[in-house]
Amino acid sequence: MPTVQLSVMPFNLACWEEGASCDDCLEVLRENQTMIFSVADSSVMAGIAVIFSFLGFAFNLITITALLFYRSVRQQITTPFILSVSSAHLLYSTIILPLLATRFYTRQSESAAWTGLCKVFPVLFYLVLGASILSLMSVTINRTC
Repeated sequence: MPTVQLSVMPFNLACWEEGASCDDCLEVLRENQTMIFSVADSSVMAGIAVIFSFLGFAFNLITITALLFYRSVRQQITTPFILSVSSAHLLYSTIILPLLATRFYTRQSESAAWTGLCKVFPVLFYLVLGASILSLMSVTINRTC
């Protein structure tokens, strides 16, 4: 039976242990400078995140406004579900995408403006993502039944 050798990981595993602070994560990032994307790729992704953020904000705001202010649309049974989806996507466009754009542009997981970002960002990300998925699932169930 052939033996499998594990490759040496390019980062310190202490950063992922329970009780690790954000400073530990930053020191690991600065020591190794191991990034998934190049500087050019990170800049392009930051630009795309900014564009999607503006478009998502505008289109979801238009959708919410249309659903709330037109009586014929408000009377549809799926309106609350579509409002829920649009609200979740509006939160994603206004909170998560700008933070991702900042992370891509600076190539750091920690923002200079907010030092607790590495602890709060995953909670916000998965909370908004979960709300979006559950809203889409409720629309699907409502339309099939």
